[in-house]
Amino acid sequence: MEACLLKFYNVHDTLKIGVENLELTHILPYFLTDEKIKTPDFTIKVGGFDSSSAFNRMGRFYLGENELVEKRSFGSLQLKEMLGKTELNATSGYVRARPFITLIESIIGLKLIAKNRALVHSSCVSRDGEGNLICAWHGTGKTMVTLKLVKEKGLNFLSDDMTIINTSGQAYCFPKDVKLSLPHAKEFGLDGEMKLKLLFGELVRHIPVIRRRLEITHNTPITKIVKESKIEKHCKLRKVLVLQQAEKEEVVEIDFNEITKRLLLLNAWERIFWTDRLFIPYAFSDKKFDLQRLEEREREILQQALKDVPCYEVRFRKFAYDQVARILMD
Repeated sequence: MEACLLKFYNVHDTLKIGVENLELTHILPYFLTDEKIKTPDFTIKVGGFDSSSAFNRMGRFYLGENELVEKRSFGSLQLKEMLGKTELNATSGYVRARPFITLIESIIGLKLIAKNRALVHSSCVSRDGEGNLICAWHGTGKTMVTLKLVKEKGLNFLSDDMTIINTSGQAYCFPKDVKLSLPHAKEFGLDGEMKLKLLFGELVRHIPVIRRRLEITHNTPITKIVKESKIEKHCKLRKVLVLQQAEKEEVVEIDFNEITKRLLLLNAWERIFWTDRLFIPYAFSDKKFDLQRLEEREREILQQALKDVPCYEVRFRKFAYDQVARILMD
């Protein structure tokens, strides 16, 4: 892994992150700052680290005071102070062998909960300063719907994958690079090396051994897909939509508690790998780190944020875009 200079990211003046020897511009490009942050809320470093203070063994883990070290044949990881100035250190072998980016996103999500924010797995677009949250299970077409709303209806973009919301129902952008597949490339007229890569991925995606070793998607900024797109920093939530494939096409109003439940399930699904393999073991080292209480607080944040927001389930047979566009353009 190539070394890079220490970089800093400022997430809406709520969470400040320092990163060393790891490139994160594809997940945090919007938040990159020239500010030299002296004491980040969350520091990430790839390379060697001192683990001498973690000496209480628990299986493959070693525990210290508010510290966990995992030692594996492919590399090692250290997590410190989840409730304070968090440090995440890992060797390059560990970063290559594990879904390290999802770990970073999971830690960001947990730290935002402590600041009365929730990072939800939903896209968000806005119109006239009012935001619309779109949530769906993986592979349902959320990204396609979001991009078409930006391109064809001129809506402003906040995110296509993750959105930050607070207890007052404000949505804050979290514009990662968009993960494209071949249908996106065809729909938006993308060509060149990007389309060739996606075409090749489509050809081999049914071969399990090859598929596990190839990335068949492509990450690119929204401004390269829809050149006239505008990223909106924040807005007040106006509607929440859940996309659901079904036999009958219809739009059904649903209770905000049901939306809260689904958002929590999506978040739990995204965190489940690291909850089992890291956060639960870490809790043995930190008496104040209560994962269950954080999840309860996440529920409270969402309930407060969505209690006065109309929520709808959009049931569709093949494509959800037309129905969603009609609802949002009313």
